[in-house]
Amino acid sequence: MQFNPDVIRNSTYLLHGRDAIRHIFSVAASIDSLIIGETQITGQFKNAITIAKEAETLGSILDRLAQEALFAAKKIRSQTLISQKTVSISHAALDLSKKVFENLSEQKILIIGTGEMGQVAAKYARKYQPKELFIVNRTLSKARDLVEQLSYGCGFSLTELPSLLTKADIVISATSKEGHIINRNILEEVHRKRAGRTLFLVDIALPRDIEQSCADFDEVYLFDIDDLKQVVDENSEVRKKAAIEAQGMVQEHTENFLQWLEAHAVKPAISKFNNYLNELFTKELERSLNKGPLNSITPSQREALNTFIHSIKTKMGGDIARSLNNPPNMIEKEKLVEAINILFAEKRNKNIKDSPKTNVK
Repeated sequence: MQFNPDVIRNSTYLLHGRDAIRHIFSVAASIDSLIIGETQITGQFKNAITIAKEAETLGSILDRLAQEALFAAKKIRSQTLISQKTVSISHAALDLSKKVFENLSEQKILIIGTGEMGQVAAKYARKYQPKELFIVNRTLSKARDLVEQLSYGCGFSLTELPSLLTKADIVISATSKEGHIINRNILEEVHRKRAGRTLFLVDIALPRDIEQSCADFDEVYLFDIDDLKQVVDENSEVRKKAAIEAQGMVQEHTENFLQWLEAHAVKPAISKFNNYLNELFTKELERSLNKGPLNSITPSQREALNTFIHSIKTKMGGDIARSLNNPPNMIEKEKLVEAINILFAEKRNKNIKDSPKTNVK
């Protein structure tokens, strides 16, 4: 297969500096996602970090950026409503049922269908640790496979649906079968056996799985996908408003990281200059103490001289650090760092120390 660079070029975009950092924070917090606030995006971001570390392609700066992005995402989720309101039909089905049943852990939940929407509903139901979880499918093996994947509940074939409807409190139906899975005739017998216990039916299938007349029975609540879309649309608006608030938080974290990045870039230059001072003062002090009048000074005088030299080194190093971190107007910090790295490179330092003296006339 021949690689076509145009395919990659037309599917990507390139960001630099502040824009790139802001984008990373926005992605981790799922602000730029098709579904705003979707936590799955954060999980994918974590996986990408793990893969990069294993491949040894994540250096100290990118690692710091990734960890800051995850911290910002966690803060955004905890301080805004960006992930609080569900925008998934399957999730909305269970969230809606909480308006009838206060504690889902005390209820028996029945999921009909093991397609994509049924799987999402089952996984979401699993989080509530319901009293019982029934998974029903035309193919029994698929129901049992989903139960094994969840490590929770029991799988049944569609032929056992009437007896399960007698036991269940919440029913979510999401099959692709034509015709009604639950009709008035089935529910009439089920309703008699339930003896007035509330039954919450949610039909998220297209075409519909549950006959509309099932809502005519007392203590039976029936909602379909149109009802849930209204809930999802309302929640989407809440998330969009939360995303605006989150953008402000992303901007704050972006600026904080840029400040850290600037300080991080300056540290090697400051360290290089301090090493230069240490080597220079140490060598010159030893040379001075080994000849001339300083050769005969007392140990206390030598200690005082060392303290004096150390004070000068510290003052010079501090002045350089402050100048680099707060450069004068119209002077770029990067240019100062570059100048320090050139002027006090290790090779240059060695040449200065080892060069022969020249007489200046």
